Amino acid sequence: MEAVLIKSNNGSKPTSTNHLGVAHLPEVLGDSISFYHDKYEPKTIATSRLSKSEQNTIFLQHEIFTLQSVITTGTNWKNNSQKSPIYVSSLSESEIQILNQPTTADLLSQTNEIYVQKSQLGGGSPMIRGFATNRLLLTVDGVNMNNAIFRSGNLQNIIAIDPFTVKNIEVISGPASVLYGSDAIGGVISFETKSVLPTSEFKVIGDASVRYASASEEKTIHADVDISMPKWSSITSITYTDYGDLKMGKHGPQEYLRQHYVTRVNGQDIQVENDNPHIQRETGYNQKNLLQKFHFQPSSSLDLTASFSYSETSDVPRYDRLLRYRGENLRSAEWYYGPQQWLFSNIKADYHQPNLLFDEVQSIFSHQYFTESRHDRDFDSFLKNNRFERVNVWGWENAFLKKIDDKNTLRYGTDMKFNYVNSSANIENINTGEKVPGASRYPDGSTWNQYGIYAKYIRDITSRLNIVSGIRYGYVTSKSKFSNEFYPLPFEESELKTGSWTGKVGAYYKPFRQLVLNAQFSTGFRVPNIDDMSKVFDSEPGSVVVPNPDLKPEYIYNIEAGISKSFGNTFYINGIAYYSWLEDALVRRDFTLNGESTMMYDGELSQIQAIQNAASARVYGGMIQMELNISKEFKFLSKVNYTHGEEELDDGSIAPLRHAAPLFGNLGLEYAKNKFKAKLLYQYNDGVKAEDMPPSEKHKEYLYALDENGMAYAPSWNIFNISAKYKLTDYISLHGRVDNIFDHLYRPYSSGISAPGRNFVFSIRTIF
Repeated sequence: MEAVLIKSNNGSKPTSTNHLGVAHLPEVLGDSISFYHDKYEPKTIATSRLSKSEQNTIFLQHEIFTLQSVITTGTNWKNNSQKSPIYVSSLSESEIQILNQPTTADLLSQTNEIYVQKSQLGGGSPMIRGFATNRLLLTVDGVNMNNAIFRSGNLQNIIAIDPFTVKNIEVISGPASVLYGSDAIGGVISFETKSVLPTSEFKVIGDASVRYASASEEKTIHADVDISMPKWSSITSITYTDYGDLKMGKHGPQEYLRQHYVTRVNGQDIQVENDNPHIQRETGYNQKNLLQKFHFQPSSSLDLTASFSYSETSDVPRYDRLLRYRGENLRSAEWYYGPQQWLFSNIKADYHQPNLLFDEVQSIFSHQYFTESRHDRDFDSFLKNNRFERVNVWGWENAFLKKIDDKNTLRYGTDMKFNYVNSSANIENINTGEKVPGASRYPDGSTWNQYGIYAKYIRDITSRLNIVSGIRYGYVTSKSKFSNEFYPLPFEESELKTGSWTGKVGAYYKPFRQLVLNAQFSTGFRVPNIDDMSKVFDSEPGSVVVPNPDLKPEYIYNIEAGISKSFGNTFYINGIAYYSWLEDALVRRDFTLNGESTMMYDGELSQIQAIQNAASARVYGGMIQMELNISKEFKFLSKVNYTHGEEELDDGSIAPLRHAAPLFGNLGLEYAKNKFKAKLLYQYNDGVKAEDMPPSEKHKEYLYALDENGMAYAPSWNIFNISAKYKLTDYISLHGRVDNIFDHLYRPYSSGISAPGRNFVFSIRTIF
């Protein structure tokens, strides 16, 4: 068994098993060691039972119910999270392998905890509890991925994380600003990548996979090599994926069909009739991912890790922008994202030596480099707009743990981030190749810096009741200088210096062995970033967003409660309810510049808009999940999520919140025996009627189906999937999957691209 967490009771750093179920224990152990896995019951044994002169085999028993997380990485240390006042869902390495999804966005969509929006095949924007984009925080190995230009529009950065290198994913739903700072309003998605610990002797283990998927003509190849020796270890991983144009299903709304596309012949744009409207022309792309990690353990109390990740896509067509018509012709001849690159490097030090101030400390120095670009050209135009962004982010996080006594634990820390933004643009004559300067999306040389200090206190009142409280102070500075060369802005610079307090208090109570109650009140904040304050861009045809330097943070207040109950070894049910309200919400509203409400942008007269603290919002909902053990081999699972969101408009009226996903859920039947596992899954999604569509979506007829009145709406949909895994030998496993068995044509709410039709997926994995 791989990914089994092993902890000694002397406080030494935990270890975990590798692909073959092997782990090498620290030289110094306490009186006992414990074993944890999300699919098995915890087990503790006396150290005296182990022999250091030979290999020891430990047997674990399948856990009856597995709906609660066993470990949490979001708090910087692995812990038993079953005493948490909030629900933390997780995906382990073994579950990630079984799901076998092409990107992390697709992986998250399979959990039924997160709703994922897509504007193109090369993308995926998570939505949690009515919040999305820069109101959700992404972290990788304890480092925040969000940067100064994470926007309120749909974000695609999550696909930069290679699912083959992910060891564990945790989702914290609801505000988590105490530990994470700005942006963690709607929740946190935390990724932990694989690592290899040193061993007592030299060892090399390899892992290779190939995969093919029919709907997107996906072709993926992956390989990684783990090397371990005394005090040193390393892991090297490489993945390459190539996608063709995505094929949609056959049975569904005809408005989703791709009737035409644009090609260029002899220097002339030609609108071509699509010979197969179910093929979404101009969606294919390719992507490469690299990971290199080194681990050095000079002593039993100190661990050092150096990590390097790199991700790069090819050009990615922005499919939803290629669907718009102007009259009888398509509006755009080209609209694509240039290569999206993410370079992430960090050095992490873990020190375990109890003293007056702390028992453990973790310090991370990190650097991230992001590049992205946007390129668009109108039909029959020879001028192409090219806009380029580069962001450098330096970070330093320090997290301390102090166990005061058996009943009191203190976690505290500091963090800081420094963002530097470069932005440029040009207008290119595609006939002559001549380029002239253009208006950049952001002011070049903008800075956005964040500082924070926090503390979290855990009090075990009894073995059945504990209280968790926390507080953070965050401070942000930002500065941008504007040029009036292209737009008549009434200011030359924007500067922000603001501080924010946030806190939480929660309780966990287990009155009986098979009943758990928990509740929490928490607050969160998001400070305006460079994208909010300083950008110029077209949010949609006929509208242009301009800078607004007069912004302040938005705040969220959240209350939630949960209950979980098991009935013997047969049935388990878990429910969560929450209510959140957002104040001083940063939203896009109509605006004026120099007394004018319209301006020319890219040759089109456009309504002026800006991000403003102009609204409040409320979101409430809940989640229910169940698990039924039919027999030792069969298990039934179900999960449903409901969210209702409303926001205040300029006139004081109330409208649906854009990122509040419609009700969605699943029903699953699992079978596992010996070397074979299979799962039948039914996924369903409620629709959104035309009258219930958010104002920003009502006029996007090109994205949605049309009702009998010609109004845009999102139809409901449901699909069946089946997957199987067979372990041919200890070193070779086969995976097969059929998605959307009945070939339904559907498009998830708010998405600009239809989902795959019937999709056959085959893969083989070998360990060497």
